[in-house]
Amino acid sequence: PYMDLQKQYEIIFADLDKAISLFDASKSTITTEPLYKGDVSKWKKFCNTLRLRFALKMSEVDPTLCSTQAQKALSASGGVFGSSEDDALAPTYGGWGSANYVYTYYYSWGGGPTEMTKTMEDILTGIGGQPYNGEATGVHPAKVDPRGSRMFDPSTTGSNFQGGIVSQNPEPGNYRDGVSRMSAKYVSQNLTRKLRVMTYAEACFLLAEAVERNFVSSGDAGGSAEQWYNKGVETSFIDWEFTAADAATYLASADKNAWGTSAKYGDAVSDPGNSNLEKIVTQRYIAFFPDLANQVWNDKRRLNLPAMHIPQYRNTGDGTWPTDGDIKNPANFIQRTAYPQSEPKLNRENYEAAVSLLGGDG
Repeated sequence: PYMDLQKQYEIIFADLDKAISLFDASKSTITTEPLYKGDVSKWKKFCNTLRLRFALKMSEVDPTLCSTQAQKALSASGGVFGSSEDDALAPTYGGWGSANYVYTYYYSWGGGPTEMTKTMEDILTGIGGQPYNGEATGVHPAKVDPRGSRMFDPSTTGSNFQGGIVSQNPEPGNYRDGVSRMSAKYVSQNLTRKLRVMTYAEACFLLAEAVERNFVSSGDAGGSAEQWYNKGVETSFIDWEFTAADAATYLASADKNAWGTSAKYGDAVSDPGNSNLEKIVTQRYIAFFPDLANQVWNDKRRLNLPAMHIPQYRNTGDGTWPTDGDIKNPANFIQRTAYPQSEPKLNRENYEAAVSLLGGDG
């Protein structure tokens, strides 16, 4: 039988309770494990930060559970991530069936995922107020978030810094050749970089949201929403090999991106696209690139943020799509994945009951 999603999260929280109770620094540990080499204190922080991540995922379904679990994460033994030294980084490996596969397929063979989307271009354009300092000699905005020029290489044709509208249909004329690509530093040519599983920057933005939305107090969080937001941006800048001073200049800017969002916390929050929550989610989106992009799914589903362009083509087999062209309508974006083909064969009774409740498997 299928289980209610809220019940699944309750089980996850119970599993975390059990897991963290079993960590014992006095006992021998597996020092060859790839994340923390058996460091129990870091594993506790990982569990607590994971709890915080899951807590915020429940914000729209059960705000009380969200608040309770977020506060529990902060008060637990070991606390949450306190610096980038706590980042969970998984090594890449050569060969099939390994982390290398993520690079070779999604970042290289897959083609599409390596291209900058128009959504990302609009998020990076203008925000922070700093001149574009990348290598593109063709089309590029006058001002770009400085991290953008390190995230993306110029296009193979035209040397452009620009994104493309997402489409599942082949486009005529190889238009993708004129679209910026993910920096070669982050694709299969460089297999020494570790994959980010969970980071301090993410923890900062989770705390910023939790305080901004009153799920936890600034006292319990150890700082205000603005302080955690600023720390998250600063950490992301350092992750991309900029300095804290670079981040401070960026955070002082009221210049807005193409979606109307500025980097300065508290700046013109009544303007469309510029609330503090939109600032937090926008910066989290940037900081998640590229390894934690899967986490964007939840922000989009629960908050319909950040703003995104509607794909030019959406498979009608995946659902009935609106034709209003309204980016504020969450129905214009993917709601869930379809059940695998094995379900109606191996679990037909429960599958049919679920499809009946959902109004179709799409």
